[in-house]
Amino acid sequence: RFAADENRAKRWHETGWFASVLDMMFSGFSDYGQSIWRPAAGLVGLTALATVLYRTVTEWGCWADAISLAAGNAVAFLPQSRDVRTDAVDALFGPDPGTWIDLAILSQAGMSFVFLFLIGLGLRNRFRL
Repeated sequence: RFAADENRAKRWHETGWFASVLDMMFSGFSDYGQSIWRPAAGLVGLTALATVLYRTVTEWGCWADAISLAAGNAVAFLPQSRDVRTDAVDALFGPDPGTWIDLAILSQAGMSFVFLFLIGLGLRNRFRL
C-alpha cells in the first residue's frame, strides 16, 4: 500500500503525461492490483455495454445472440468460445458484419483481457501467490 501511495504522489511530477495517464487508469481500475471487485465490475459492465451495443446495431437477431457474442468475447482465449462467437455473429450480422462491428468485437476482447489480468493480479496480491 505504501508503494501505491508513492506512485500516486509522483504521478504528475516525475513521470511523463502518457505514463501518468496509464498510472491513473491502473489506480482507478484496480487500486494498484489491490482490488478484485473493481476490475470484476469493469468486466461485467463492459460485457453488458457490449451486449446492448450488439443488439442495438443489428436489425434482426435476439438478445440471446447478443449476450452470447459479448460473453464469448469476454473469454476469447477459451477454445469453446470461438464457435459461440462465430454463430452469434452470423445470427446477428450475417456473413459480413462490417468494419465497425469487427473493431467493436476486437476492442471488447482486448479490454476484457485487461480486466481479467487485473482480476488475476488482485487475486495474486490478495492471497500472496
